[in-house]
Amino acid sequence: MSVFLTTDAFPYCKGCGHHLVNRNLVRALEGLDLSPLDVVLVTDIGCHGIADKVFATHTVHGLHGRSVALGAGIGMGLPPEKKVVVLIGDGGATIGLQHLLEAARLNVDLTVVVHNNMLYGMTGGQPSGLTPEGFRTVITPEGSPFPHHDLCRLVLDAGAPYAARVVGLGDFSDALREAMSVEGFALVEVLEICVAYGVKRNPGLRLKDLAREAGYKTGVWRGPTRPAFRLPPAEEKPSLVDLEPIEPRFAAGLTGRIGVVLAGSAGEG
Repeated sequence: MSVFLTTDAFPYCKGCGHHLVNRNLVRALEGLDLSPLDVVLVTDIGCHGIADKVFATHTVHGLHGRSVALGAGIGMGLPPEKKVVVLIGDGGATIGLQHLLEAARLNVDLTVVVHNNMLYGMTGGQPSGLTPEGFRTVITPEGSPFPHHDLCRLVLDAGAPYAARVVGLGDFSDALREAMSVEGFALVEVLEICVAYGVKRNPGLRLKDLAREAGYKTGVWRGPTRPAFRLPPAEEKPSLVDLEPIEPRFAAGLTGRIGVVLAGSAGEG
């Protein structure tokens, strides 16, 4: 088992393309000769986000669509030998589109891997901004009437030095490794079909055919190179542990420990 993993059993549906994304990410990290403690993996809400528990790296889990903002903050403050990798779905990329554009414009040192299975998989199969025209979803049974965003073009126009789009089949670790070797912002969009919702509503549709018919061009695109944006080292500040402790002013009437559990269905909790 790879040193980057805590288990070989990934918690996804059988046939889900997220398996391949994780496997290829591991190959790419191994090819860069990194230690798990050199890597910060940032995720958010979505099926991709349960990768947290299978990676032996540092992990941060954020709100839906905000993983790029979290990753940008981390990337601004880390030395260049550390790697920040953001995993996000097409739904999260739609919600957090402004974060993507700003991270590309600032050229923050992070790699964004977009799991584009063309719908919101965890919340029931609704269309996202990356759902291609004609693709059938739970609320567009006759096919989406709108064209999809070209995410690679958007981040390149915003100033990203690297963007790639691959069909999520076989070994595409080279694209991920190349992206993580870029100084500054890099994005890799991986095309998938959700086996829980996309396959059922679009029977017989093959991923390569879908990519071609939807106008999803695959390849690597490069923008102008420039230094990655980093924050200057912070000045030494007093530690919080050196502050005077806060004295309690009121007595609590509790006699034992109380726990509160918040639960719900997918994103409805």
